[in-house]
Amino acid sequence: MPARGAFRYLFLFFALGLAASCLCLLTFALVDYHLSDPLYPDTRPQLEEAIRLYLSVVLVAFLLHAFMAGRIAAGLQAEEIGPASAIRAWFTYLALFIAGTSFAGDLIALVYQFLNGELTSNVAIKVLAVAVVAGGLFTFYLGEMRRDRQGQLERSGSALRIYLALAGFVVFAVTIAGVLSVPSPSTQRAVRFDARRVLDLERISRVMDCYYQSQAALPSRLEDLDRWSPTGAARNYSVCGYSLNVLYLGRLEQKYQYRVVDAKEYELCANFSLASQKSEGQVSGRDWSHGLGRSCFTIQVSRRE
Repeated sequence: MPARGAFRYLFLFFALGLAASCLCLLTFALVDYHLSDPLYPDTRPQLEEAIRLYLSVVLVAFLLHAFMAGRIAAGLQAEEIGPASAIRAWFTYLALFIAGTSFAGDLIALVYQFLNGELTSNVAIKVLAVAVVAGGLFTFYLGEMRRDRQGQLERSGSALRIYLALAGFVVFAVTIAGVLSVPSPSTQRAVRFDARRVLDLERISRVMDCYYQSQAALPSRLEDLDRWSPTGAARNYSVCGYSLNVLYLGRLEQKYQYRVVDAKEYELCANFSLASQKSEGQVSGRDWSHGLGRSCFTIQVSRRE
């Protein structure tokens, strides 16, 4: 069944390439996260996002790879696939070629980073990670081709179990390191809700500037912004380039507190789930840094063209 065999090997090596490349990238992100370079002091949010992405890919791709490797091993045992078949040989060598060029590219990038002044310890750990992943893949699959030529089917099954056990241990260890490095899903959800609150406050302040520019006065309450429309449109309109359809101010008044301080100054308050990080406070040039719980911001209206 050449078509089925081709599909299995194509799927096997696609999942393997995805898992191996993202495992290296996940290791790189973990190294940069825990051994931060003073040259890049504000990269932790981006590294956390990268760790979550690569972690997801590694887990799914490795499980798919292990599943398909087991199916192929069962097919070899049942003699559905010949151990020395041309399909098996071609796909194996093609996968090793692609993996070799990919790992060579990683090493070239790491050498460039070292010559460009990256931390020596970071580069050394990354090179070690590439060497371990590449060495493991080439050792196992070249050994598989040699065992196929020698007709050692029993040893091939034992080698596959050892390979999957060692690869699973490495993936498990790096996965645990990744899970422990980034905030938990509940914490991340709280961060996203706080980011939404900051975005709402920023948009309210922008519309407040447009309202003052048109009416020469501040509204007495947030709901007045929802009723006001210099173009006569109802709620879904844009003024001064800022869309007001985000406001839904009848409900926002329950989430955000507004108070007029004087003729040109007002206060906006919100309840936050977490204290903001340094990199999260600046939005459109305004500082929205906040602590845990209720935080208030005193804002002066400005003219927006």
